[in-house]
Amino acid sequence: MFASNGDWAFDHNGWTKEKTLLLLTEQAYTKKYPGWTYQKIDVKVYMTALEDLCKENNHRLPWQFAHVPWERAYAYIKQFPDLPPQKSSAR
Repeated sequence: MFASNGDWAFDHNGWTKEKTLLLLTEQAYTKKYPGWTYQKIDVKVYMTALEDLCKENNHRLPWQFAHVPWERAYAYIKQFPDLPPQKSSAR
């Protein structure tokens, strides 16, 4: 799962062009799991509906993580720029 504006994606590696992220993911998984495929599903969710998203997709709920994850998550995200690069580079 990653956040995207349709052009740029943000995941655990920071900002990447969405097309590049999907291509690299597909290449890595098909190399390890021949025949692997995926279907991209756009999920529109507001942070206030995060609990519903987690329940619908069989993810842990925020309070089910060891230690409250928000502080660690925000500290991790702060290492990346708030916005994607202005250049058209792939990363």
